[in-house]
Amino acid sequence: MHKVSLAAKEMRESVYWLGLVQRANLAPQYEIPPLLREAGELVAILMSSAKTAGSDESR
Repeated sequence: MHKVSLAAKEMRESVYWLGLVQRANLAPQYEIPPLLREAGELVAILMSSAKTAGSDESR
């Protein structure tokens, strides 16, 4: 479970940095939204997995 939580934290950080790249115009503007969307989806998946793993450990 710890590794999944760590992966979720790292993905949230990636979302943060992608947002900075977008605001600073460091990449073509058409490239960033799909990356942000995918990163957000991965965060949701990882958070859900961490929550499920946490509830399984308590059994």
